[in-house]
Amino acid sequence: MALGGWLLVLAPSSAWGAEESVGGSGSEIAREGSEERVPTLDEARQAFLAGRKYMKNEQWLEAGDAFALAVRNKNTPGLRYYVGICRENDGRLLEALESYEQAAELLKIAPSGDLDAMISLAIERVRNTIPWLVLPGLPRDTSLRIDGERVALEERIALDPGNHSLLIQAPGFEEYAESILLSTGATQVLKAELVELEKANDQSDFAALPLNDSAPHDRLRKGLIWGGVGLGITGFGVGAFGLALHSSGASQINRLNESIDEVSGGNDSACFEPGEELAQSCTDLESALKKKQAGTTTLVVGSVAAVAGAASAIIGHYFWPESALDVRLGGSASSGWFSLQKTF
Repeated sequence: MALGGWLLVLAPSSAWGAEESVGGSGSEIAREGSEERVPTLDEARQAFLAGRKYMKNEQWLEAGDAFALAVRNKNTPGLRYYVGICRENDGRLLEALESYEQAAELLKIAPSGDLDAMISLAIERVRNTIPWLVLPGLPRDTSLRIDGERVALEERIALDPGNHSLLIQAPGFEEYAESILLSTGATQVLKAELVELEKANDQSDFAALPLNDSAPHDRLRKGLIWGGVGLGITGFGVGAFGLALHSSGASQINRLNESIDEVSGGNDSACFEPGEELAQSCTDLESALKKKQAGTTTLVVGSVAAVAGAASAIIGHYFWPESALDVRLGGSASSGWFSLQKTF
């Protein structure tokens, strides 16, 4: 039983008719959800039923898209909450927060005690997990793009967790590009060091001074090899731990599902308002789901680190050039700066 399974009581089947085989494939639902139009009542009902099935299978992206399509026809707090749950589990926290807040606005018109409390908790939870980016000291009239989209430069910028590409453009400065990784709930401060165009275009007044030395070349090569070995071993260990955590969580989930189904008679919504006999089991089930998800994330991180480490060691051992570095130092007496060039 997935965590999303007991949430399905928020919009019971009676709101759309008895649940039946969903017409159309998941790809068709996604295509309909991408169109800027109001679906028919039957299309919305089919999307809702498809979303329920996707939630049970923890296919959060597909479930969120299906519920978003249904919302265009039947804009209710329950459906908005569904969309938020799916976006949150898919790591799209900004969209999740927006959906939760829309549900809260709808509840001001037609309050519902239980749903009010759940949505308030969801809004607080997501707000506490959204990461923030701070870019201090940028010039006025700076243009900022994140992941290719124009973004207003504010004191701090809310983003989803994960990797993001930044492009900073300011009058009189070279473009500044950077990739960042934001962790859940963290605030990252990035001090972008912009280079003035005059300095970038200035010609060197100093004669190039060759500083050939094989020692830096050998140190770089050894560092690349042994650093890669260390990273690979660490990644393997982290991945093994993640696999064990994932397997342990999955085993607990299966065991608890069997126990809950035995007590509740196979009721999918048994954990929505569990009695005393199921309260502890439902709490343990939620913990086991989080444990499994953490194990999956750890396994992926460890695998990536292991592959990166192996690639680094292989490049250093087999493909690193044999010749020493040719290092040249140049500078400008008029502007008081110097540059360092290196070639193999």
